[in-house]
Amino acid sequence: MGCDITYIRTRKGTLYLAVFIDIYSRKVVGLSMNNRMKDILVMDVFMQVYGKEHPEKGLIVHTDQGSQFTCGRFQVLLKLYDAIHSESRRGNPHDNAVIESFYRTIKRELVQDAITSHLDKLKEKSLNTLKFIIILKECNLHWNLSLHLNLKN
Repeated sequence: MGCDITYIRTRKGTLYLAVFIDIYSRKVVGLSMNNRMKDILVMDVFMQVYGKEHPEKGLIVHTDQGSQFTCGRFQVLLKLYDAIHSESRRGNPHDNAVIESFYRTIKRELVQDAITSHLDKLKEKSLNTLKFIIILKECNLHWNLSLHLNLKN
């Protein structure tokens, strides 16, 4: 699993988005939004993943070296659930390319709304857009897999 935080600037403030993506399937398994970029943001999304997905012990959680991921509380949470923390090399976003690509799509889809919206409206629009993009990505993934399997036959 990979996790990262991005921000969306608005006239009324900044909205932070943390997402957990299954790197293998590229499925979004958890997301959390807040107007503060604190460790609770990533802890919340981590708990969503464990509540929904029930991963086995030894889950590898890949993040960058941000303070939200390296802080004591997040590290304790990882140990509590027997998860293994993997970190990107300093200043190398390519190590987390799946999430960076996802965020690029989100920002491209939301940038106009972010400029003109209030945070509450943006949060609602963002969640709806995220759900739509997630559905499209999953449909595309399934289409690509089926095309790949059909070509092999």
